[in-house]
Amino acid sequence: MRQHSIRDRYRQRPPTPLQRRDVAARKLLQAFLTNARRERWHCLRIIHGKGLSSERGESVLRPLVAHLLSLRGDVLAFASAPQNQGGGGATLVLLQSRPRRAG
Repeated sequence: MRQHSIRDRYRQRPPTPLQRRDVAARKLLQAFLTNARRERWHCLRIIHGKGLSSERGESVLRPLVAHLLSLRGDVLAFASAPQNQGGGGATLVLLQSRPRRAG
């Protein structure tokens, strides 16, 4: 078993801006979905942008949002929004209306 000392912790590199962005996005998405469940919203639109101003000119949040949604048991489906609702800059989400029962 490997142990980490306090010195090891200080040797680690600080988080990059990309890592900080991912952590912030995860927290915001989690809070939004928790609130949606509390309010009994079932159809959601998450606006993450198309990424046109990112370094590579492509979305960096859309794949992260898709990954996080795919891990949740209360998400029935999600897809890119139609053009009149944001197109590739937004994701539509369908949450289940009741918690699933085991068995």
